[in-house]
Amino acid sequence: MLPHFYLFAPIVYAAGVQTAVSPILGCFARFGGAIGALQIANLWLELYSAPGEWPWTYFFPLLLMLNFVLRHYGRSLGLDAITMACLGQRRTFGRAILVEAA
Repeated sequence: MLPHFYLFAPIVYAAGVQTAVSPILGCFARFGGAIGALQIANLWLELYSAPGEWPWTYFFPLLLMLNFVLRHYGRSLGLDAITMACLGQRRTFGRAILVEAA
């Protein structure tokens, strides 16, 4: 990896930024959760047997990112909700409550 550092560094940085921004904006939240879960799983496997490192530190963020993958976050109050409304996709539970309340 070190000989190709300048090739991989922007890719890793962009993946990290995308992982952070996608759940915040609700835009491609599932994809961001999948990338985040892969990054956290990579850290967990690298640091599992490192001295002075508690391996379960990375387990909760891994579960959190997998939760973004399995659930439909962003489809009620995020940019994904706007996209799904324009495409005429089905409503999520949160969107149905907001529509009925309005």
